Amino acid sequence: MISIIIPVIRPEKAATCIWAIKEYAGAVDHEIIVEQDENGIGCPKMVERLTANAHGDLVMFLGDDTIPQPGFLDAAMEAMNTLPDHWGVVGLNTQDDRPEAGGNNPRAHWMAHKKMLEHIPGGAFFSTEYHHCFGDDELQDIAVEMGRWAFAEDCHILHDHYINDKEKNPWDAGYQKAYDNGNYEADWKTYHRRKIERRGFRIAIGMPLTGTQANRRFNSSYRQAIYTYLRYEGAPPIKEYEPTVPIGEFARDIAHNRNDLIRQALIDGMSHIIMTDTDQILDEDTFVKLVVWAARGKDVVIAPVHRRYDPFDLILARGKDPDSYFSIDDKEKYSGELIEVDAGGSGCFIVSLKAVLELDDPWFTLDAKTPSGGNMGEDIQFFWRLRQKGYRVWADTSIEIGHIAEIVINREFRAVYKALNKRFLTMA
Repeated sequence: MISIIIPVIRPEKAATCIWAIKEYAGAVDHEIIVEQDENGIGCPKMVERLTANAHGDLVMFLGDDTIPQPGFLDAAMEAMNTLPDHWGVVGLNTQDDRPEAGGNNPRAHWMAHKKMLEHIPGGAFFSTEYHHCFGDDELQDIAVEMGRWAFAEDCHILHDHYINDKEKNPWDAGYQKAYDNGNYEADWKTYHRRKIERRGFRIAIGMPLTGTQANRRFNSSYRQAIYTYLRYEGAPPIKEYEPTVPIGEFARDIAHNRNDLIRQALIDGMSHIIMTDTDQILDEDTFVKLVVWAARGKDVVIAPVHRRYDPFDLILARGKDPDSYFSIDDKEKYSGELIEVDAGGSGCFIVSLKAVLELDDPWFTLDAKTPSGGNMGEDIQFFWRLRQKGYRVWADTSIEIGHIAEIVINREFRAVYKALNKRFLTMA
């Protein structure tokens, strides 16, 4: 038997949905379970409550603003029977006129076997961590990962939604409440956090390229660092990313590209991202060391990079806020130890994406101001915002990276520079 559950916030629309079920269900054994959300507890909690009252092994979720079409249950059953042992999740062919949806939405309404509940963190088709959105995305993700997802193309469900009637605008009040007070943004963060927790320790490596191609010396050192990392047996899986945004103004590009890389990594459920600029010469152990620190629970670790201008030192700072940052002394910066800092350059670093989700998008911006109203680079403001959320920022001073300018700015260059300065001062 199929238990059709309908959480109701619009009784007049629900009446049409129930009529269509009875009219078009055919001979398939089914029951209809309906309850109005009088207390505004939201769709996920309503789905949990209605599922608990469902007598069938198969649960079909329909919104109160849907109108099932003839043969919808037969088509859903045919799709379910294509799955191994005839259980999993079937996406129904819901009409959706939004251009980005391509005419249908296979996730919005579904039929699922109760066995799926054993494989969903929290044991509910829609986690009650959600206010309203993204529970359907998560359900599809899990089913796809398990090889238990099918699309019932012939199971047509009309969506009596304002988007399908251009004369109706804005959304009706009952539906709009689900998106108010930042609920949508909160659900988006919950969706990606739960995906990270489900998929485990996985590393993204992103290059916020701001030109048409990376420096040849960077490419060589980057491939060596990747090769060195992959030689370690049992190393967490990695995936490489490049920005998908257009190239334009350099300064704006670097912030846009960093945000784009984070979005790509979040979509894939990566737990951490390493960002490395393409004007670096990487130590071959760079990625190994950064990932080891991440595995040991460090949320943010910087691989220090030298400035390209006087005094050509490592960009590492401390202070109560960006207005009072001061450069850490050379003895500590060149100690070869892991040290705690408040900020640094973002030429190469690793960050937990769960920590990133604590911040609001855009994560990198050139528009942020210091407490006194001064300007901040996209890197300083990023680390500052993480510090404000209580995250500790670290720097592994054992990693040696060259910064490509007219010449390569690295430890060897700085030592020579300091010696020459000392000599000229003595001569003067």
